[in-house]
Amino acid sequence: MEKSVLRKLNFCYYTILVLALIVASLMIYLSKNAKLEYIDAFSKGGQAIQSAVIIYIIATLPIVLFWFKKQCDKLKTLDDEQLKYQTYQKNSLIRLLIVGPGLIFGILFYFLLGGHTPMIWCAAISAIGLIFCKPNAGRIRLELMPDDNIAL
Repeated sequence: MEKSVLRKLNFCYYTILVLALIVASLMIYLSKNAKLEYIDAFSKGGQAIQSAVIIYIIATLPIVLFWFKKQCDKLKTLDDEQLKYQTYQKNSLIRLLIVGPGLIFGILFYFLLGGHTPMIWCAAISAIGLIFCKPNAGRIRLELMPDDNIAL
């Protein structure tokens, strides 16, 4: 069961990273060939875009990581292994699908706003958040194991 969950979560995780690379490659290509219409970063529209991306990243990262921790604490008390892994997989996918778009939006709007630096920092913050979401077998076991079974 654990391997199946890990396989699905890794697929989602690496799909997000590949999409980010595709967006970055496409935007570099379009900007090099002068086929990209830039949005003025200091116009009202540009400032609205920046604010939306920054608020999205700053709000979602701590909220979703805290929510996921609370969900894992609830899962530790379950006895049904299949239900535990299914719920963990669903919650992990939700976490990835909330954190992942911040990376893609940060890269996309960095180029659309003409290389405006705060957007690349937003992408970097989301990339760091994704590191905390990276699935592996040890993390799954640790997050699902009851606290009294953890040896220090």
